[in-house]
Amino acid sequence: MLRTALAVCVPIAGFATGRGLRPSPVKPESAVAASKAAVSPPRGGNLPSLLCEISGGNLARARARIGSLRDGPSNPEELLELDKLLAAIAKRDGATFDAIVATFPGNLRDDLVERCAKGLENEPEVFLRLLAESEEFSRVALAREMTVLPVRAAPGLFLDLLEQGKFAWPSKTLESVAYAVQQDPASALRLLELCRAGRVTLTNGCMLGYTRFLDDKGLAKLRSAPGEGLLADLIEQEAKARALFANFDPTGKSWDGIGPARFDQGMEEMISRSGVPSIDWSSVPPDFRDSLPADMARIAAYAQGDAGARVLLDSIKKAELPEASRNHMLESAASALFGQGGNIRLAIDFAHAISNDADGHNAGEDLLIKWMAFDPASAQDFTTKIGPSPYRDRILERVREISP
Repeated sequence: MLRTALAVCVPIAGFATGRGLRPSPVKPESAVAASKAAVSPPRGGNLPSLLCEISGGNLARARARIGSLRDGPSNPEELLELDKLLAAIAKRDGATFDAIVATFPGNLRDDLVERCAKGLENEPEVFLRLLAESEEFSRVALAREMTVLPVRAAPGLFLDLLEQGKFAWPSKTLESVAYAVQQDPASALRLLELCRAGRVTLTNGCMLGYTRFLDDKGLAKLRSAPGEGLLADLIEQEAKARALFANFDPTGKSWDGIGPARFDQGMEEMISRSGVPSIDWSSVPPDFRDSLPADMARIAAYAQGDAGARVLLDSIKKAELPEASRNHMLESAASALFGQGGNIRLAIDFAHAISNDADGHNAGEDLLIKWMAFDPASAQDFTTKIGPSPYRDRILERVREISP
């Protein structure tokens, strides 16, 4: 039978060969697997090799794997894998990162970019480079306010990139990001130098904030260099303010050249440090006299409590000024205290100190009547300080109207 089988097999083989058909070689199993791997996205377990390929510049298989997850990872392991792949690509090339994440649906795309940025916060150099070169990374990091830690961790690199024109942001965005380094004297100095050189544009208020955080050496450096315009004025103002609050002049004669915002900052620091200063209100310039009582009342109540605010009250009551001016100061201070919240009794004391005007009208009474709805008990208690009068009758009548 073996001979018969062989006899049968050989002619068949010969017949096939005789028709000119070459037998196909059989592929080894390893070759088949390699062929499939070349065209199929890798599945879980290949992450280390994909990361290695990305670091070497070969992104083909990583792109395929990311593409297979475009509709969203199905489990936490796939999400973690996607995070690591995108972070590795971002570290290598911001433009490629943009092209890949742009293929994801909007909400998923933004969330993936945010996760990537969050993962890179502890690598500030990488984060800031991506902030400069990746549109998607920059858009999401700015919108979700993620720049503070990296900018604060690497202020020198941030300012280098800013000087090189890498951040094409509106002034408002730049101010928001740069705020992270405002309190660093070296960064404040360099940013103001960029402003003076015309490389950066900041608002008046923002530049004022940076001048406050200059150390004395940095301030002297800016003053010694020739300059003009708004920044030069702010630098001179800072120098004057520091001199004033180091040795306070109560007459107001040396306050010229210091704007209200900077003056308020200096006053707050001084009151917090050493209490409410004595002020010769009759010598204070009118523009300061209009705004300062309200600002000082708020600061004194916050930093020194009731006692500090009452020092200010006594100071205003004793001021050698026309009655109308004194009343205006008391009214503005009372309104400021009431608006601050929690200082209603203090506000009442300031309002009660207001005297009648030439027509017999009393602005303090009007304030008290207006405030009744907020604290009728305090108002009623206060009437014990007032003798029988139409004023007292008005308060009690209003209390009866609003009390249950």
